[in-house]
Amino acid sequence: MKRYITIILLVLLAQCVAGQINRYGVPLVRNYATQITGGSEQNWCIAKDKFGNIYFGNQDRGVIKYDGTKWTPISIRQNPRIYSIESDSNGIVYVGAAYEFGYIQPGINGNPEYISLADRVPVKSDIRFVYSIVVEGSKVQFLGAKVLFTYDSELDTLYSMDLVRSDLLDAYRLIRIDNRLILTDNIKGLFELKDSSIVQLPGGVFSVI
Repeated sequence: MKRYITIILLVLLAQCVAGQINRYGVPLVRNYATQITGGSEQNWCIAKDKFGNIYFGNQDRGVIKYDGTKWTPISIRQNPRIYSIESDSNGIVYVGAAYEFGYIQPGINGNPEYISLADRVPVKSDIRFVYSIVVEGSKVQFLGAKVLFTYDSELDTLYSMDLVRSDLLDAYRLIRIDNRLILTDNIKGLFELKDSSIVQLPGGVFSVI
């Protein structure tokens, strides 16, 4: 008899534990197959514009836009892997990829179109992989492994900074922290970008083990 009572108590206890749902509610999750999104299985980055549209940097299908209702693939020439996406206050979306970078804007027919800035770079091998984008007003900075490109959207000008001259060998990330631009190099360590100069942060040298 005690054995049956024990079994019943264990069953009731299991039901009570299973019934303890998160008091904040269970988030609604919906999965979308690649047949719906038009992309491949892997995305590398994500950004949201001022209109609420979400952009995904895809493995080999360019940029995928989602407006809450439909998915729209945006073709990037030669379908490079998209490593970075950022949006400015005007809703222009900037894209960094393998040997390619540029921006997405509304086309003549209202559909999004991609404008390449890589065409303005004399030597395409200087671009390599654009892992980071930082937007500051009209200035947009695209970080490559050995070159930092700065695009002025108001003046429509593009200029570059040779990072190798600043003793960087493999730049990887550029981020903004408290109005400071911090740059990471996989080999050399942490740096700060100040106007047109790059200085090593105190204690920012990576130790070789």
